[in-house]
Amino acid sequence: MMKSISYLKLIFVSTGILFYSQWVEARKIEYDIPCEEQTFSDSSFNRSSVHVSQYTPEDSKNNNSHSILFLHGGPGISNEGQFDLFISEFTNQGFSVYVPEIIGSSYYDTSGMDANEYRKNYFKDIQATLDNIKENSSGDIYAISHSIGCHQLFHFVSGPGNKVFKKISAIAGPWDVGANRLYVLGKHWRNGYENIQENIRGSCLRSFVGSYAKLEEGQKPMTTSYNPVVTRELNHRFSILYNIDQLPKTLPIQLLHAKDDKLVDFSLSLAMYSALANSGYKVYGYFMPKGDHGFIKNPTQLNDPDLTSEERISAAKSILHFFEQEEIRENSIYFNNNPIQDIQDVPSDWNSITEHEEFLRSNQNI
Repeated sequence: MMKSISYLKLIFVSTGILFYSQWVEARKIEYDIPCEEQTFSDSSFNRSSVHVSQYTPEDSKNNNSHSILFLHGGPGISNEGQFDLFISEFTNQGFSVYVPEIIGSSYYDTSGMDANEYRKNYFKDIQATLDNIKENSSGDIYAISHSIGCHQLFHFVSGPGNKVFKKISAIAGPWDVGANRLYVLGKHWRNGYENIQENIRGSCLRSFVGSYAKLEEGQKPMTTSYNPVVTRELNHRFSILYNIDQLPKTLPIQLLHAKDDKLVDFSLSLAMYSALANSGYKVYGYFMPKGDHGFIKNPTQLNDPDLTSEERISAAKSILHFFEQEEIRENSIYFNNNPIQDIQDVPSDWNSITEHEEFLRSNQNI
């Protein structure tokens, strides 16, 4: 096991755009851990280890023995320290944070993974990281996920990981994969649906074949006319929103999202909150008017150049508050730090699920 150790010492300053208020000190260890062998269509990508970044409090006396598995977004990206400031909010409170390099299991464009390889390899990475956490810590294990990391984490929790985590927090999750892909292609990147057929045949098809693997061997492969954007049955099979009954009922869940997110529709988290609450889950919603998709990233990597650190810090504090509660007695919703009585009262400018249903009705033969 190769290890490299570095120390994060980041002084917080005020620059007019960014506002920081304290020192951050954390110990970061990077190493490879063994995992179940992963095979790819391109054998040069085969591997039996996963790279992990482990963040711990610099002062061991502050370690509370609890751990967090952090699954960042993707696919096709690596951690690369993009979330160090966000993670430091948790190491400052005594947590150890483990970040597996998701690029190893989701970089399908390069590795040539087929549809089934993707999720299997992702789950192998998660399981290997969890085994490593259990070897290093005797405390509780929590999980934080971002973007597509939410999709994979919840599928993992619905299956082999259903008794692992004490609580999980999900940031900007694509809970309805077909509706969100249409949202991205139609509303933001193409400003309309006139080129949707060509998009489905291009990037959309590639993303679904790679990102949303078949659940069983032998299932029909995805094509331009059979994928979650155009096939309701397939979308419902892959989307967590329609499979929440597979999640453990005793698992408290927190959802976070920014209203101005351009990559994952904000209304999907509102729909997910409603579905969980209506099914008897303990769910905590923390929603913000701004922050775009990457508000938890370091300032130089934020989607929104005008974003301050305020959103990242307030989100981290909300997650810490959620984790530290001994018992979640009732569901709660916050928007812009104000309590909201009903999820229907949270403002939303778009409803991608409604748009998707209309699209399906009007494009039966796409």
